[in-house]
Amino acid sequence: MTKAVLYARCASEKVAHSNDSIEGQLKALRRYAKKNKYQIVREYVDVGLSGNNLIRPAFAQLRKDLWKGEFKVLLVNDLNRLSRNVVDWLALESLFQEHGIQVVCVNGPQLNQSPAGSFAKMLLVAASQFERESLAERVRQGLKGRKAKRPVRLQAVGSLCGNN
Repeated sequence: MTKAVLYARCASEKVAHSNDSIEGQLKALRRYAKKNKYQIVREYVDVGLSGNNLIRPAFAQLRKDLWKGEFKVLLVNDLNRLSRNVVDWLALESLFQEHGIQVVCVNGPQLNQSPAGSFAKMLLVAASQFERESLAERVRQGLKGRKAKRPVRLQAVGSLCGNN
């Protein structure tokens, strides 16, 4: 049996209890592992941490275990669970290839290690980065709009001076 690890991540505590919950991700990953006869050696989970960077405790441990050669397959629900940053993804893909790690996305296309597969993965991560940045921009614009629409509260000059 091929040794595999599972990685699940969600960016907020709120999402952790939704349809994209950690438990939902892990359930799908475990089912896939069983169906494909992978031996699960460890599960890594990061909650409340963005895919914008690689500074995540469980993911750091996963990388340490990768260097020790403890697994050959990394199962994730989607590439964006690993990274939503193209530069980080390119570094990760290089690391995975260097160590012979196969990344399997259980809810996405099965892309191999060929040049075409690598290019397709990069495009998927680029789309995730675009989605993340677009959402952040919409949130910033929404906050600006709400601030601009906020009614100005004026007090009578007399009440400010204590002359009621």
